[in-house]
Amino acid sequence: DFPSTDMVNVAVILISCHFWLRIICECVVRMTISNSVFLSTFFNPWEMIYILSVNLVLTSSILIFNDVEIPAWYLSISMGLLWVSLLRFLKVINAKLSTYISAIAQIMKDTMCFL
Repeated sequence: DFPSTDMVNVAVILISCHFWLRIICECVVRMTISNSVFLSTFFNPWEMIYILSVNLVLTSSILIFNDVEIPAWYLSISMGLLWVSLLRFLKVINAKLSTYISAIAQIMKDTMCFL
């Protein structure tokens, strides 16, 4: 009934490659507009989390497809970053949720200097 794990893994790799290509195209378009636009958007914390999560999912999918053992902490970090990326998109949909997410982001930003 369920597709094989290799088929699912190939689908995840293809989707991750699509998102990686999309990131590259967005960077090229932003650099075409202006270098300052590129730098201000590329070094945005939300954008960095998004890029890192796509990279982690892509590399972990490729490693799983090649039957390489991946540490659990690597998968948990990629899962956590994917949830944070989901919050980034949910922030646009709901105004109340946007305020909550912005408050959490500011709290995390303020506490990072202590770590």
